[in-house]
Amino acid sequence: LAMSSRNALLTPADRAAAPVLWRALSAVRDAHAVGERDAGVLRARMTAILRAEKRAALEYVSVADPVTLAELDRVGAAGALVSLAVCFGPVRLIDNVVLPAT
Repeated sequence: LAMSSRNALLTPADRAAAPVLWRALSAVRDAHAVGERDAGVLRARMTAILRAEKRAALEYVSVADPVTLAELDRVGAAGALVSLAVCFGPVRLIDNVVLPAT
């Protein structure tokens, strides 16, 4: 969990649950590394991981073009920006990873 002033607002239980963001992003990064290019599949994978954490209120997941930020159907030669936002009580956490160009 990143060091941020808003993270001080997390309860101990929320702080323990918050690494689910990184698990979701890592799962997509790993799936892409072994050949998954369907952006819908990648979004579904993130969503499933995040929804399994009952303390997390999912706001959005995105697999987007890294320049235009338009949602993608497939991750192409330009790679993708994968991002998400999740709330733990009143605290909104965001994170992202870049999938490399292929």
